Amino acid sequence: MILLLAVGCMSLDPFFFNPNADETFEYGFPNDNIPETQIEEVAFESEDGTQLFGAWFRSEQPNQARTIVYFHGNTGDMDYNMSQVDALYALNLNIFTLDYRGYGKSEGEPSHDGVIADGRAAVELVMAEEGLESEDLGIVGLSLGGFVATHVSLDHPPGALITHDMFADANSFYDLNTGLNIPSGWMFNDPFDNLTAVSQLDVPYLITHGEEDTYIVPEHGKRVYQAANEPKELYLVPGGTHGDTHEDAPEEYAAVVSGWLREYL
Repeated sequence: MILLLAVGCMSLDPFFFNPNADETFEYGFPNDNIPETQIEEVAFESEDGTQLFGAWFRSEQPNQARTIVYFHGNTGDMDYNMSQVDALYALNLNIFTLDYRGYGKSEGEPSHDGVIADGRAAVELVMAEEGLESEDLGIVGLSLGGFVATHVSLDHPPGALITHDMFADANSFYDLNTGLNIPSGWMFNDPFDNLTAVSQLDVPYLITHGEEDTYIVPEHGKRVYQAANEPKELYLVPGGTHGDTHEDAPEEYAAVVSGWLREYL
């Protein structure tokens, strides 16, 4: 009890951010499927002027390709998350992704509101560069990236939203992973509240979650599905672990994700 009280006296918000920032870092974009000629690194600004870095991975069949914005998880940088981008690229997509503030080469320090602002800036960049409305885009997010995706979608509703292995809200980490019923606000200054965000969305929404995810247990995905509006679908990936469903069940993952994008984009 003493330990719990002590922990409860400080913010655990930094738990949500695990960046790999390095002033000398250069992106390598390691992948198996994407030709170098189809990769373009982009520098742009967030809403408050923070310099961010992102990258385009453009389809070799642009006339047939749909466009998505991809938000990666809380660990590493764009290079660290390239396996997910690589798997999505194989579905014939134009993909734009970014490093949030404090990640990779992007300036600043990550924060609850900051990463949402960065996500909005990325979507607005894609809309401006491609001459698209938000309903012409797919928005896809993994784990923390799901938090960014759902909150950005409140301002820029996409034609299709997909989140992978996303948590329900901050307190659910402890409610579901430890069985402790911790009062709201006890351990986090910010709620990281995806349940409220998805309940306010009116977009086609696919929720995927690994059945064997022990980091963000599948009950999170079930709670998110219950909060979401139609049209929606919950896909629990057999054998799927956290952040690796594209590798744990690659054929099913590709079929479900590409099917959702084809139906709504």
